[in-house]
Amino acid sequence: MALPKAEPTEADEESDPPVVCIDNGGDTVKLGTLADGDGPRVHRNARGRTASSVTGRGQRAVVTEAIGAAIDALPYGPGVPVRLQRPVDRGLLTRWDLQVEIWSQLLHKEGIDLAGAYVCLTLPPLCPFALVERALRVMFEHYGVAALSVSTPAQAALAHDDDRISTGALATSVVEPGCGLVLDTGFSFSHAVPVVQGTVLNYAVRRLDVGGNVLTHYLKEQISYRAWNMMDEAYLVNRIKERMCYVSDDVAVELECGRRDRPHAQRSYVLPTYTESSASTTHRWGFVAGDDDAPTAVDEGDASTDDWQVLTLSNERFLVPEMLFSPREVLSLPQCGVAELVMQSLERVPRALWPALLRRVLLVGGNVCLPGFVERFQRELRALAPANMPVQVRVAGCDPSWTPREDASAPVLAAWRGLRVLARTNRQRPDGGFWLRREEYRPDGSARARALWHGL
Repeated sequence: MALPKAEPTEADEESDPPVVCIDNGGDTVKLGTLADGDGPRVHRNARGRTASSVTGRGQRAVVTEAIGAAIDALPYGPGVPVRLQRPVDRGLLTRWDLQVEIWSQLLHKEGIDLAGAYVCLTLPPLCPFALVERALRVMFEHYGVAALSVSTPAQAALAHDDDRISTGALATSVVEPGCGLVLDTGFSFSHAVPVVQGTVLNYAVRRLDVGGNVLTHYLKEQISYRAWNMMDEAYLVNRIKERMCYVSDDVAVELECGRRDRPHAQRSYVLPTYTESSASTTHRWGFVAGDDDAPTAVDEGDASTDDWQVLTLSNERFLVPEMLFSPREVLSLPQCGVAELVMQSLERVPRALWPALLRRVLLVGGNVCLPGFVERFQRELRALAPANMPVQVRVAGCDPSWTPREDASAPVLAAWRGLRVLARTNRQRPDGGFWLRREEYRPDGSARARALWHGL
């Protein structure tokens, strides 16, 4: 009698050939293998550098560099900010030498070898074919991978959501598998991407040139003009933005409340003290006064806090994220907000697809973690969509009741988790069109490579 066939295990998934998933974002790179049940390794997609200040004539500054998560451990001090060099500019990979250096160091640190591996990589929608060609050249010629697949973060996030629904981990209304409209609002940009049967309708993709990086630099300018000069402290200001900013449900009401009651939205952030004691604690980059993890001395008015520099924000907390919804009013940028962006994308597809797409509007990207973002986006999209069509907005792979406090990593890791689902589903089908194998690769840009590009 024949023995029953055993179900594949995680150990089997890491057998020959290994599969590596890389979600390459503008701010962070998420990488891992199929066996990483706890999730990917997340690192800054940048090279950080600090240079010590010169105190005497003839002295030379000491330059310290780090890549990935090690950037947080760089030495810092007064006049010694952390400066970042990024390979991604406005959402597109422009410095491949730096990107290869970052990938190589992170892969070596994590003990991952790409030689002979199957690699799943994310690329942004509507990217130039030259970028796809360079990605193929780097993966096949520099790293020696056996096969490569490229997907957009929207396709991957939708696959993650499908997987959660099919396994019963996510209870939701009836949706069409592989069909949805994804709003990807991350570090570099915001994209509205309609996906039908797992394929991006690239003629309907719409882009807003506002992402987390624009918000950070705008907040940096506001702080430098109104309070402390922090024009060289983009790395620190980004942390302040993530801890203190939120999306207002009604900006006019917030401003009126602030006019009548100044402390309405006012909160304070204690800046780093640049001392040895603070550098070794969890408050190395400062903290929000009054938070649960803030030192008790802040609330008690202890004398030891006299030397602390306190940054107070009020209207900036909600006016900075307002650029995502009203870039014309805040930044004089002649583009629409994220809710209108989704509707512009929807208007480019056949109207028969509208009900299926509106029933499944998925949110991914770090900006989704801003408190109030999901509720504001849901309200504005509902007002713009046809009244006879139901609208459901969710974070990819999460219930509609999701909040940033519940799992702040969900919008950021959704694309990588989806890559893992796609790789697991297609790893046993090397000839199914998902993988571009090494023997099919041509450095001159083959039709097979162009087919990958048209799928983005």
